[in-house]
Amino acid sequence: MRILIFLIFVISHPIFAQKTEVLPLDSISLKAEKFIGVDKYSNLYATSGAVLYKINAEKTLQFSDIQLGAITSVDIINPLRITLFYQDFNTAVILDNTLNEITRVDFNKLEEYRNVSLARTANDRQLWVFNIDLQQLELFNYRTNTVKTVSPPIKNRIVTVATNFNYCWLATPDFILQYNSYGSLVSKFKNVGLNALIENNENLLGLSAEDLFYKKKDSENFTPLNIATNDVKQFYWTGEILYLYRRENLTTYQLKLPKT
Repeated sequence: MRILIFLIFVISHPIFAQKTEVLPLDSISLKAEKFIGVDKYSNLYATSGAVLYKINAEKTLQFSDIQLGAITSVDIINPLRITLFYQDFNTAVILDNTLNEITRVDFNKLEEYRNVSLARTANDRQLWVFNIDLQQLELFNYRTNTVKTVSPPIKNRIVTVATNFNYCWLATPDFILQYNSYGSLVSKFKNVGLNALIENNENLLGLSAEDLFYKKKDSENFTPLNIATNDVKQFYWTGEILYLYRRENLTTYQLKLPKT
């Protein structure tokens, strides 16, 4: 299955809404099952079935492993070490910036078997993983195949997750729990119905069924943003740039957030 990309640049006027300034920048026609995000080198990532695409103005790269099937998640926080997770096969694959495989972790074949529901990039050749059997967050070092427990058992189901190199935010139906790589619970705050979450410099954006919410670092409160989110399938946020993917169309905004 191939991905079709058409760049359509749209000149729009600024929209000012309450405390948030939103400047529409451009629109990209994108036919894919899932939009992943855009890295710091302006490469766009998307998946269709078992294929990961990396797209820029010059070329399109792709990676797939038919034996592992559909890709569950892709973490591009480090575009030199991209983490792919295949939940159906309990396996993570690490790619370089040309989408060549560096290593893979088959959690089924570890000396201590682990059944995991997520695998995201952490610091120092480690992965954030959630151990389904023990219901706890762990750090897995794929150089040494060693594990460090980060959280006590979490009784409620995990709705969504956001991570960076040093922190992991686990969202349950009622609360969002932030852990650091030393195993400390840094913060706990109410979930306002979010089913998707993304981190940017320790600030959070969350998407509910109806709204997009912003939480500033060190705050416990989410503030709704006056941006239309109907039919949004995926979103991504980096710097002051927000990407909303809906109906095979990726819209880009400059997002200047409220100070309080």
